[in-house]
Amino acid sequence: MKTIAFVICFLSLVGLDLGEIRKNYPQANENEAIAKKLHAALSGIPEDGKPIMLAYKGGISTIMAKHAKGIKDKKTFFKQGVALLEKAVE
Repeated sequence: MKTIAFVICFLSLVGLDLGEIRKNYPQANENEAIAKKLHAALSGIPEDGKPIMLAYKGGISTIMAKHAKGIKDKKTFFKQGVALLEKAVE
């Protein structure tokens, strides 16, 4: 059952657009696989890109802090996410 859900999530995250990001973002908090896929997909967003995409990139970075294993990784993800969110708000 988990494999089927993972495959469906993976297929839905390939070729992300804003609608798909909005649909999958709430699930990323509880599902590490979705969080990792969103993080990988949004990692290509430049820091001077659209503010909404930058905000999602920052948000998913902070969510990745929850799923990270070490305290150093948690801190790094969180700080990156906050910086991106602040830049998007500017």
